Amino acid sequence: MQGYQRCFHLTYSGFDVGVLFAIGLEFRAFVSALKRKATHFELKKGCAFATAESTKVVAIVCGIGWERAERAAKHLAEQDVRTIVSAGIAGALDPKLEVADLVVARHVTAEPQTGFNPITCDGFLCLPNLRLSQNDRPIYYGDILTCRSLVCTREDKRRLFETTCAQAVDMESYAIGRVCKERDVRFCAVKAISDTAEQNLPQIISECGALNTQMKYILRRPMTCLELTKLCVQARCAAKKLAEFLVSTFFTEYREVPDRP
Repeated sequence: MQGYQRCFHLTYSGFDVGVLFAIGLEFRAFVSALKRKATHFELKKGCAFATAESTKVVAIVCGIGWERAERAAKHLAEQDVRTIVSAGIAGALDPKLEVADLVVARHVTAEPQTGFNPITCDGFLCLPNLRLSQNDRPIYYGDILTCRSLVCTREDKRRLFETTCAQAVDMESYAIGRVCKERDVRFCAVKAISDTAEQNLPQIISECGALNTQMKYILRRPMTCLELTKLCVQARCAAKKLAEFLVSTFFTEYREVPDRP
C-alpha cells in the first residue's frame, strides 16, 4: 500500500478519470503509454497525472486486495473524480481467453458465498462505439469475478467458471465497484489476461511472503524459476496491451456521458 499512501494527501478534484492499479508493473506500463499521448504529464509521489484532448486522467497504485482497493476508491470518490476504472492484469476463467486478451466488464461479481449482488458497470468503456479488437487481439465483454484470495490452480479456475460464468478473476474490482455505486460515481473495469484458465500459478505466489522464504522455496524447486519467468513475461505483455487500450480509449474514444439522474 506504500504507493497509495504517498498519494493520500494529493488532490484529484476535477479529474475525468481515475485509474486504480493493484501493482507497479501495471502502473509503469500505463505511464509509458500515457507519456506518448498526453499533452501534459506529471508524476508526483507515485501518482501519474495527464491531460490530452481536454480529458484529465489520474492513475494510482492502490495495492493488492479488497481493503486496499476499497480505501483508494473511497479517496478518489471523495475528490469528485467523475469515473473510476479498475484496471490491471487478471487470471482467465474462460478457457477461450489467451494471454493479453482484454476483458471489459459488463458486471463485476463477488464469490457466491458472500451474498453480494453483481454490480453493473457503466461509463465510456462499455459504449458500443468501442472497437472489438486491439492489435488483432479480441476484446471480450463479460463478467469479472473478484476473490479475496488468489486463484492459483486450473481446478479452482474451472470450478469458478462453472459456478459464476465470469470470464476473468481479480482481487480488487468488486470492492472498487461497491464504493462507486455507494457514492454515485461512474465505474468501469477492464483487465488483461496474464494467466490462462489451464495454467497453474507457481505455488510460491500463494505460499511465500518474505524474501528469504521465497529463496529457500526456489532452491528446493528449481522449476519454479522457469514458471515465474514465464508468468512475468506474460504479465508484462498483458500490461502493455492494457495500457495501449486504456490510453487510446481515454484520449480518442472518450465522450462526455450525461450524469445519471
